[in-house]
Amino acid sequence: MGFETIYPRERQIIFHEGFQSEFNTRRFGGVPTDVTYENGIATFNGSSSYIQYNVMPVQTIGLVKGTIRIVLTHTDTNGSQDWVVDFDDGLCYVDLQSGSVFRSSGDVYVNGVLGNSYTMGKKFEVIITGFNIQGNYFRIGSQYNNTQWFEGNIELFRTYNYEMTAEEVANLAGI
Repeated sequence: MGFETIYPRERQIIFHEGFQSEFNTRRFGGVPTDVTYENGIATFNGSSSYIQYNVMPVQTIGLVKGTIRIVLTHTDTNGSQDWVVDFDDGLCYVDLQSGSVFRSSGDVYVNGVLGNSYTMGKKFEVIITGFNIQGNYFRIGSQYNNTQWFEGNIELFRTYNYEMTAEEVANLAGI
């Protein structure tokens, strides 16, 4: 019987960003670039707006499947592709033109619904679950090379040290 079987890892949030201020973001290890903060909301306005976390607690977790939860609002009215999060083991974007979701690993739930598409709207809760969380960086607001980016507001960014079930995702989404 292995060590993990006898002493299971506690299921918990291992990183939480509330976007209270640029100082708060820096305290969590982020590098704010052209992002504004007000009442716990971070506003991203294009390719130069992103926050990158280079040294996050997730690096010490190892090969554990994890979950990211993001609450966001789109403000882009041009219908362009909006990049939500880019990280070492995968990426996720929401395409406003087609209402589609892309991810390179794990599963993506939008407002509690699993799939490659979503109902058009402005306010979203995106949950990406089932990817390795030992990455070297997380970037929110744009792709690593700024070719795709997000225009809008992000209110919440959390990383969990376990893979959420569909029921857990539904409970978070209030379904």
